[in-house]
Amino acid sequence: MKKTVIFIVAIGMAVSYLATRQSIVSAQSPAAFTQVYNISWRNLENPGKNKDDREVLAQKADGSTSHASTFAGSPDLVNRAIELATGERIDVNDLLKMKSTHYATPDVVTARKVNRLTPAADCSNFKEREDNKPGRVLLGNFTFLNHPVKRFTVTFQANSGDRIRVTSSYASDLNCAEVDRLEETLEPGTERVLKTQSRSASVITSGPPDEKYFNIPSDYLEVPPSTLNIAWGKHFGVDADQHMIDGWVNVLDKKYYEAQKKQ
Repeated sequence: MKKTVIFIVAIGMAVSYLATRQSIVSAQSPAAFTQVYNISWRNLENPGKNKDDREVLAQKADGSTSHASTFAGSPDLVNRAIELATGERIDVNDLLKMKSTHYATPDVVTARKVNRLTPAADCSNFKEREDNKPGRVLLGNFTFLNHPVKRFTVTFQANSGDRIRVTSSYASDLNCAEVDRLEETLEPGTERVLKTQSRSASVITSGPPDEKYFNIPSDYLEVPPSTLNIAWGKHFGVDADQHMIDGWVNVLDKKYYEAQKKQ
């Protein structure tokens, strides 16, 4: 579990370097909103690994977003992944008072704005998630927390080799923000569910989000990704193995320093 925490942080940072996404399909008005998500992991084979978390997604009208996580049962911010419309992605750890700033290329900035501010009217053109694959089926139009949503499902084999079924709902009046998602790991050759991960909004508030999700105190230390990951592991009493450290230094840190030089 502790090593998983470190791995998730590293993956989150790597996402900031994804390639550009597809271009405009149709235009909608920008949406500003805040969503509070309840996240649960259920292992039907090993209930001892069940876990619950809470996350907030705040989006401004210009497309800037902040994904903020907390520990279960606590309102205090722990980790934030802030992506600004101007191109910066800032990974913030509020417990450690550290941050790591990444600068996106112009094409990624453009794609980010397209994806968040001008999605397809049927919410079909998102490329951010692994489950947007051939075979993805629109289940229909539904209502979720008083918002009209488009619901999709797809089954595919993940990079891990697991067979995954994902059912997700996108709010068409919130620029197709994902408001409900169920990911099921299926037993090979059957439809029996082995594990589930759900991410479902419990509250959706329209309007400008609280600036606390975007503000970064001036005393937070700027560090490369590897330093942030290693420090976060040590916070839980976990020392990252050399293989993980080498990956962070050779991949994440390299891109971090290359982007810093261009500023």
